[in-house]
Amino acid sequence: MNEIEDIKNRLDLVEIAKEYMTVRPAGRNLKALCPLHSEKTPSLMISVDKQIWRCFGCGEGGDMFTLIEKMEGVDFYEALKILAEKAGVELRRDEGYKKYKKQQGLAIDINTLAAMFYHKSFLVSKSGQLAREYIRKRGLDDKIIEKFLIGYAPDMWDALTNFLLKRGYTNDQIVKAGLGSYTKRGNVVDRFRQRVMFPIANNRGKIVGFTGRVLREEDNPKYLNTPATKIFDKSRIWYGFGFAKDSIRQQKEVIVCEGQMDVIACHQFGFLNSVCSSGTAISTSQLKLLKRICDRVLLAFDNDGAGIRSGYRLTGMALEAGLSVKVVDLGDFKDPDEMIRSDFDKWQQSVDQAKGFVDYFLQAMDSKSSEVKDKSKLAGEIIPLIGQVPDEVEKGYYLSLLAEKLRVDEQFVIEKFNKRQKESRKIFLREEESGKISAEERLTALLMAFFGQLRHKIMSLQVDFFSGSIKEIIQMLQKKAIEKVGFKWEWITEGIDKDALDRWNSMVMKVENDYEHYDLEAVAVEIEMLMDRIESDRNESGKQILEDQIKQAETQGDREKVKDYIRRLQDLIIKGK
Repeated sequence: MNEIEDIKNRLDLVEIAKEYMTVRPAGRNLKALCPLHSEKTPSLMISVDKQIWRCFGCGEGGDMFTLIEKMEGVDFYEALKILAEKAGVELRRDEGYKKYKKQQGLAIDINTLAAMFYHKSFLVSKSGQLAREYIRKRGLDDKIIEKFLIGYAPDMWDALTNFLLKRGYTNDQIVKAGLGSYTKRGNVVDRFRQRVMFPIANNRGKIVGFTGRVLREEDNPKYLNTPATKIFDKSRIWYGFGFAKDSIRQQKEVIVCEGQMDVIACHQFGFLNSVCSSGTAISTSQLKLLKRICDRVLLAFDNDGAGIRSGYRLTGMALEAGLSVKVVDLGDFKDPDEMIRSDFDKWQQSVDQAKGFVDYFLQAMDSKSSEVKDKSKLAGEIIPLIGQVPDEVEKGYYLSLLAEKLRVDEQFVIEKFNKRQKESRKIFLREEESGKISAEERLTALLMAFFGQLRHKIMSLQVDFFSGSIKEIIQMLQKKAIEKVGFKWEWITEGIDKDALDRWNSMVMKVENDYEHYDLEAVAVEIEMLMDRIESDRNESGKQILEDQIKQAETQGDREKVKDYIRRLQDLIIKGK
């Protein structure tokens, strides 16, 4: 038995999944709201028997290793390490892991050693005096300097390179770790020189890169990051996340700053749930990582035009990711670092009383004008943000709030919102219609793709579970399964147009690709999970219909119907648990 099999035998996928989501029974399986995308109806299904999972909303799925990869934002071998620790398995025999240790592990070792070199240069080197003066001027104490391993890159061409070469590393390894570059003559020179150094750790707390800030204002660029390497992808990493994640998880809230000095100041003064990006626009992957451990984002971006624009963009992305958003009003201070050190009480108050994004951006874009055309323009700025909110009730609340803040009739705001939604829908409708596959469609496409091997499964399906044209296709497939013939496309060409036929062709090709490496037993499990998902969706739809009928019966004063609908609703709720 190898380590992977040993880990799977010792751990339970369900227990691992519970660390990231709330699971509920769904027939023979379990279901949950997928943490990888925004949804209101559970799309993620877990097979207890087969120890696999699949989200039929976004298409992600796999085993416990894949789940850890997606949840923690790591590769397979990092996931292997995480699960090995949970299972108490020592990783010694797996050749793939040894190869990983030799490549990614080597780069992490080099970056860690570089961080120690830079940190010592900062603390004791004569040339590091300028860096020490800069950091002391910024108000950092010894404890926080040590915590974040703040360093100094000497003003020399090869100080770090020579240090690493003497410890047995090669030029090629130094370059691949992102710490050096080749000259035309084939020599290696340091990437960072005469800069204050901020080590960047991955989500597991391992140092994978750096940001270097100039000490002479005339030097460029002001900030220099490690280039993309096998271990460093700045679009997947938050600066300070290793120190912040426990506090973020506990408070269900994260403070997102714009710069590293802002994050360090926050941590120095006790705001341990603070992070920032590393010299790049914040990505969807970074927001998904936050969504897994918290519900709210407090934006604390620089108080200038660029900061407001960046905050506006991030607000839309965070809302779309299912996070609530508030903004820390910095008043007359330029950034969080300055505000914390100048007036801590005011900073604390601004965090405690962070503004809703509607209030903040109306103020930032000047809501004082009474001109109708200006109010219309302001509404046009805020409405796209509201459009990113996944929940319809929350959308309604924000639209009402916007109308209230602008002191205009709510109908004006709603009409403007609906107009924009229609325009957006025209742009994206074709893409959405061609890309989205329902649970019923995926199951039917699976039956077509694996028709010859799944006859027994097709015969056991309950036709009443399906609706419309799909129900007719399932009935036809059951009839043909009895005849024991191979699947033929002409079976479904009658009565449907060319576009529909092309769509079925595309869906079959998609599932053939998705399940290329699955054995038949695994495909059969997928079908079981899909059936549970279809039943769950039908129950949710039935609940919504009954809730509407209850409201209508109450309005009409028909108490008998109300009782009947409530009883049926309770039956559905119990069935869905």
